[in-house]
Amino acid sequence: MKFEELKTLIAADLYRYNGLLGLTVFLKTYFKEAGFKYTFWMRVAEYLHQNSLTRYTLYVIAKYIHYRLGYKFGISIPIGTDIGPGLYIGHFGTIIVNGKAKIGRNCNLSQGVTIGQSNRGNFVGVPTIGDNVYLG
Repeated sequence: MKFEELKTLIAADLYRYNGLLGLTVFLKTYFKEAGFKYTFWMRVAEYLHQNSLTRYTLYVIAKYIHYRLGYKFGISIPIGTDIGPGLYIGHFGTIIVNGKAKIGRNCNLSQGVTIGQSNRGNFVGVPTIGDNVYLG
C-alpha cells in the first residue's frame, strides 16, 4: 500500500462520518468518534506493516494502539483485513470480524456484529460482504 492509498482510505472513512473533509474535521471526528479512531489506527498499522522501513519500529507502536483501542471499545478487526474505503462503525461494542473476510466500500458495522467463519456444510469459509451494506 502506498501513502496516497492510505490517505484515500482515511479520507473516505472520515467522509462517511461527517460528509466533510479537512484537518479540523479530522481532529473533531478522531476525538469524538470511537469507531473512526479505531479504523484510523487499523489502517495506519496495516500501512506501516507493509512498509519494510517501518515494520519493526513504528508498526509496533501502531499495532499496540490498535490493540488497546480494540480492547477498550470491544472491537476486533485484525490488521490486514480486506476492508474497502468508507467503513463506518456507528456504535462500538462486540464487533468481531474474521481476518479473512472481505468487506466492500461504504459499509456500516453496528454493535453486536460478528462476521465469522463457517466450518461445515456447503458454505465452508468466510463471507464476502458487498458494497453499501449495513450490518447490525
